[in-house]
Amino acid sequence: MKKEEISFEVGGRVEWVLEPGKYVEVRLPGTDKDSDALDDDRQLAQLYPGDHEAAKQREQAAFDVAELNLEAAQIQLTEHYKPTRIQLGQIGS
Repeated sequence: MKKEEISFEVGGRVEWVLEPGKYVEVRLPGTDKDSDALDDDRQLAQLYPGDHEAAKQREQAAFDVAELNLEAAQIQLTEHYKPTRIQLGQIGS
């Protein structure tokens, strides 16, 4: 029997854990499915979705603002710094 610690890729409060301390058998791909085996889509634990969803919305809002700032800067750049024609005689004068 092998003991594993689990962790999450993101921070947050744990909403529930599948029976802490319970033996869980993991089925390897290509092996016979055992009735006690852990299915591929079965969760071992879950974070409160509200914490992650709020962070996701904040990050999306910051990204949207950055996109709008970039668009505004590009407009200002093209309006204020339009290329001008230089006559050949003016180069090196």
